[in-house]
Amino acid sequence: MTEAAEAYSRGAGAQPNPVLQISGVAGDTREDANSLTQPLEIAGQPRLRREIADKTALANSAFEKAVRQEVALEAAKAYYNYWQAVEFMRLSKSQLELAGKLLDIASQRLRLGEISESELFRARLLHTQTELALVEAEEGLLLSQQSLNLLLSNENGVPELPSFTGDVPMAPPFPLETSSGDFSQLEQQISERPELKESLSKASVAKLEADLAGRAGAPDLRFTAYRSSLGHGAVQGLQVSVVIPLFDWGRLGAAHARQKKLAEARVHEISIVRRELQNELQTALTKYKVAAKKREALIDQVSRQVELVQLAQRGYEIGLISLFEVIDAQDANLRARQAFIDAEADYQRARVQLWWAAGLPLSPENSDEDAKKGIFIP
Repeated sequence: MTEAAEAYSRGAGAQPNPVLQISGVAGDTREDANSLTQPLEIAGQPRLRREIADKTALANSAFEKAVRQEVALEAAKAYYNYWQAVEFMRLSKSQLELAGKLLDIASQRLRLGEISESELFRARLLHTQTELALVEAEEGLLLSQQSLNLLLSNENGVPELPSFTGDVPMAPPFPLETSSGDFSQLEQQISERPELKESLSKASVAKLEADLAGRAGAPDLRFTAYRSSLGHGAVQGLQVSVVIPLFDWGRLGAAHARQKKLAEARVHEISIVRRELQNELQTALTKYKVAAKKREALIDQVSRQVELVQLAQRGYEIGLISLFEVIDAQDANLRARQAFIDAEADYQRARVQLWWAAGLPLSPENSDEDAKKGIFIP
């Protein structure tokens, strides 16, 4: 749409086209039977049409940018859904590894006569349950990959997640982010939202169209070169005319009044759009703060649970605690890590939502480097 509007704007400010008249006459010939006439609008109509075309191009450009930003936002959310699925799969693999070690310990203790067959059966059941959980995690990962690939239009597969060290999994930044989030003075950033720029441009277009409609009955100039015939002895000459509409039966006035009301409505629409964007920003800011607090509260819990599981396994191996206590410790670790992964993903999604709501760019214009990576935001 933007290219179409820009192409139109290049000729929108031109004067009306010249008119060539060639006549075949039976009878007396009029002086202007053959003529070339150039109408000229002298009340500023060409300038107004050019400005209307330029503002329309700006509105279309803002609309397309808003669409790209929304797609980038959904891609960023899908990226953290993908990270979340990857972490759940990693967690399921680690749980399966722990369950395998626990089954080996239980088998060894059964051979030594330290536990019963039922306790070994319980260890085997736990191992089977963790295998099923891994299958579900792999399914979730596949679905998240498909969603992310679709949004990124990435034929080379999803971006590779950087590896991390430590017990607490932290999500990496979205690959297309231009910089880290600076959420100071967010209110001032709303003016950068393309939705507001689109509304402002449309209001300008409506006002200019009202001005143009008000000049529909303005006089025009006409320059005419005429000749009565194409042969010899013809009457010929040049003529300058002023064309003045005498009376409007109401059609032009009604069109002007309609355009004025539309312009007023567009001005009110700016206020509505601004309030909606402010509400989006405040909602996003509240969700971001809540997600950040929840994430911080769970970090220490995850680190402590990892140590407790390791201690529980060593305790069961030397017979100090029961299998059920080990299972409880592993369940607590699983719940804690799942809760933190959820909180981390929620925090990152809330962060990019706030980044978007503040009118800050989530992705650059598609660069050559992005094309090489196979990443494209439509």
